[in-house]
Amino acid sequence: MGAYISKLHDGLTEYVSGTAGVKCVSLVADEFGSKSRAGEELGVSHAAVIDWLDSEGSHPSNARLRQIIDLALKMREEETFTELEKDLARHRSSLGENQKRSPVAKLIPIEKFLKLQ
Repeated sequence: MGAYISKLHDGLTEYVSGTAGVKCVSLVADEFGSKSRAGEELGVSHAAVIDWLDSEGSHPSNARLRQIIDLALKMREEETFTELEKDLARHRSSLGENQKRSPVAKLIPIEKFLKLQ
């Protein structure tokens, strides 16, 4: 038995924190130069982008976050990997003492996870 990753970063968005999601949205918005332009590229209003950038606001759906991560990786790969790796490290550290016993503690590097097909 076991779980299989069936497509590129299948399930990744389930584990991306709100903080890392905001960072990815911010990278995309910065690269496009405006929240309006980022919204156009993502197929949403600029108000949605503004709301996502507010840590107290709403969060993009998993499908939209996948799109945001894809864009962020294409536009600013190194910064995006850095943010996702920091997020993964926070998840690992939150396991605390259970980390020694948990199979989740043996998480694969984010680069491998993102590149699995």
